[in-house]
Amino acid sequence: FPLGALAFSRDGKRLAALDPTYAMGAQPLYRVVVADVATGQVVRELPCHTSLVNKFVFSPDGKLLYTGNDAHKASYYAYHSNGPLFVWDVDTGKRLKEMSATLWDLSPDGKRLAVVEHFIDEDPGFDGRKVAPSSFTVKVLDTATWKELSRLHEKNAVMSALRFSPDGKTLALSLPNYSIRQWDW
Repeated sequence: FPLGALAFSRDGKRLAALDPTYAMGAQPLYRVVVADVATGQVVRELPCHTSLVNKFVFSPDGKLLYTGNDAHKASYYAYHSNGPLFVWDVDTGKRLKEMSATLWDLSPDGKRLAVVEHFIDEDPGFDGRKVAPSSFTVKVLDTATWKELSRLHEKNAVMSALRFSPDGKTLALSLPNYSIRQWDW
């Protein structure tokens, strides 16, 4: 399983890994393979098609798998753009949710998902228009209902990382100017 994208379920019984397929003259095709650790047998294949996913997180009970981009493992373009974030039922292989995110993190209890969307003007000054300022929006979602619980929007900035605190009540936000903020959402 190449590309270094791996995740164990918390009970250590399952392992998720990226399995890309390359063909001359075509975009790579990606799938996530979930294997039984004890037997090494593949128990589920989750197709992501042409969407590169390089971050996997199992829910605490191991029933769900979150797959998406990790900006720190991505190219410059992927680091500054929104990519897919998928939520899968591991037992059935059904994709339960799809959304867009530049960065994301699952709370330690699995009840909250923080997603970041960046806006970066990739073509500033096109057709004489004014350059739009960069911005980011952080949303905290309830993973049972997918309802938005809280939101933070900031202009003239982009975020480079975020992480839930162990109790899930605070998010640490890292900004490229080497500052770290805590947000009690």
